[in-house]
Amino acid sequence: MENFVQYLVAEPKRRPVASFSDRQRLVAKDKCDLDRMIEARQCHGWVLVSRTYSMDEGHGATLIRRNREKADVQ
Repeated sequence: MENFVQYLVAEPKRRPVASFSDRQRLVAKDKCDLDRMIEARQCHGWVLVSRTYSMDEGHGATLIRRNREKADVQ
């Protein structure tokens, strides 16, 4: 019970948040071109978050960079 009380009164832990520089938006008129760009970024540690399509920009994607400090080490 004492551990639970310590948990309740402890300061909240701050978790790292992806900063603006860790987020990247890609846009291409052709879906195949966008797929190639995404694949190239994923090889360098970027993670695909979402894909979009609009008549003005064409195909789009949002990627974020993985936090290397929190990577699982096995």
